[in-house]
Amino acid sequence: MLNDPWFAYLHELSELVVLIDETLESKDGVSTEEASRLIVQARDLLTPAEQGMGFRKHYFEALQRDPDVVIGHGEMMRVLSSLV
Repeated sequence: MLNDPWFAYLHELSELVVLIDETLESKDGVSTEEASRLIVQARDLLTPAEQGMGFRKHYFEALQRDPDVVIGHGEMMRVLSSLV
């Protein structure tokens, strides 16, 4: 699955998840700057783009076809907003 071109658009998302995990596991803890940077990255990645490419384009398409994705998106945006 890692090398399947059909799933290539998910690499951006999986890379962010790995980055968040690595940051949280750091022995030094998470600085305010690091946390802010990760929040910005998550918010940016979860910004759908009709004309975009990769994850953002697929995300836009999912939002257009599935109301559950729209509800989940709204919930995630509320969570990210509460972290600022």
